[in-house]
Amino acid sequence: MAQRLPKLASTAEGIRDAQRQLVERFENYRTPQFTIDKIRNAFIDIAPKKAVPASEREVAWLKFPYHPLYARNVQKLISNLNNDEGLASMFREARGTQPPRLCIAWCNSSPNLNSMVRRSVFKQPSINC
Repeated sequence: MAQRLPKLASTAEGIRDAQRQLVERFENYRTPQFTIDKIRNAFIDIAPKKAVPASEREVAWLKFPYHPLYARNVQKLISNLNNDEGLASMFREARGTQPPRLCIAWCNSSPNLNSMVRRSVFKQPSINC
C-alpha cells in the first residue's frame, strides 16, 4: 500500500500528506496498530522515475483509414496520448508495465480503380422482393 503513495502526488510534500491521510483513515477504521506503524514508518522513494526511452517501449499499431482532412488531427491525438504522463501512470498502475508507444498504420480504405471498374461493369442485378 505504501509503495503506491508516490503515484498519488508529484512532490515530496504531497506524498507525505497522502501518507498522513492514509494513516488517519486506517486509525479511524480501528486498523491494528502494527499495520498503521508499518505505513507510518514506510520508506517512500520520492526520487523521480527514469523515463524509458521510446526505443525500448513496446509499440502498438493502430490501423486508421487515411483521409487528408483528419490525418493531422489524428496524428496530434496519438502524439498527445503517447506524451500523457497521467495516462501512462494509470497504465503502469493497472498493468505494472510501461504503456506501449502508439503508432498509426494508415490504410487506403478506398477501392482501387480496377475494382471500381469491375464492380460497375459486372454489377449483379439486385433482386427486390
